[in-house]
Amino acid sequence: MRVLYLIDPNSIHDQKWIRNFVQNGKNDCYFICRLHHFSERNIKSFEKEFNIKCAGTIDYFSYTKIFGSTRQILKIKKIIRKHKIQLFHIQFAEPNALWTLFRYFLAIPIIITCRGTDVLKTIPDHFSKKDSFNKLISWSYKKAFQRADWVTVTSLSQMNSVKGFSGRRDKISIIRTGVELERLYLDTSSFFPNEVKKSFILFPRFIKRIYNHEFAIEAIKALPLEIKNKFLMVFVGKDEGDINYQKQLIRLLDEDEQIDYLILPKQQQEGIWELYKRAEVIIMTPKSDGSPVSGMEAIALGKKLIVGPLSYDEDIFNYNTCTKLKKWDSNELATQIVKALVSEFEQTVVEKEKIDFNENMEKMASIYLKVVFCN
Repeated sequence: MRVLYLIDPNSIHDQKWIRNFVQNGKNDCYFICRLHHFSERNIKSFEKEFNIKCAGTIDYFSYTKIFGSTRQILKIKKIIRKHKIQLFHIQFAEPNALWTLFRYFLAIPIIITCRGTDVLKTIPDHFSKKDSFNKLISWSYKKAFQRADWVTVTSLSQMNSVKGFSGRRDKISIIRTGVELERLYLDTSSFFPNEVKKSFILFPRFIKRIYNHEFAIEAIKALPLEIKNKFLMVFVGKDEGDINYQKQLIRLLDEDEQIDYLILPKQQQEGIWELYKRAEVIIMTPKSDGSPVSGMEAIALGKKLIVGPLSYDEDIFNYNTCTKLKKWDSNELATQIVKALVSEFEQTVVEKEKIDFNENMEKMASIYLKVVFCN
């Protein structure tokens, strides 16, 4: 099958999906990416590592730049013809899903894959605004999702959101990125960062405002002194993401001289896994979320995990090692951290088919076959 992906080559989720469908030997794959995700040096490295060809770059669709957007869709059409593409798979819906408005012009099946924030927050925000421009954008997203041949999401809350704003009821499936369980359970001890010198509590989500680290820091401040003295608070992504936000977090942490903290550089996947394995507690409190792979990895390792009061899928985030906050209350989070540190939990075996990467990619492959050969 000849597949064209619209991806962010820097996204670890996009990389995992690409790797699966290129390396299974059944597909001839190409990708395009948005201009601001393109670096010639990085793209060459990406092509070599994943054995996939870059077919070009595009800008995002814009009504204010309609002539430029017309040129972009003609460019996509040319790429499809040149490489005899049979399927166009769009990763991350905002704003990429808007190209599905041209489904009939492109004349091949299109799949939209949603990740979380795109359909839980960013797109619904347009529907909540009543000015004429946002009404146009809302209508456009509704039509784009209706015209897609299939839509995949990573959680039930995403599915409900898509159904709500698009009216779509069929050919929508939960396909989670999932956990590479075989790799996760390998010995990753050599990847442990040397900077971590004592027992620690881990905040693994990247340094971005959506991940709401300031809320977690307020909880850290409320912890008893003996816990502040005993445990290192470890964050990940130094000098990556939003630098101004990182500076804000450092100021908040420095307000309490009793807090011992460390912001690690971006880690290799194996380094993150080893941090999970050695952490006393793992904490994730983003403002919106789907079915985070990081959370599923923590659950698969039987680690104590605390998450925010979001609509996480109960079939995964209801294991006894996982605690979900009842509300956005930093004192409640502090209380749950203390409880997790002093409590012992009986580990529960996670049902593999729900979180395994390979199982989910097999479901995705079956959708490929349906939209290409059964339409």
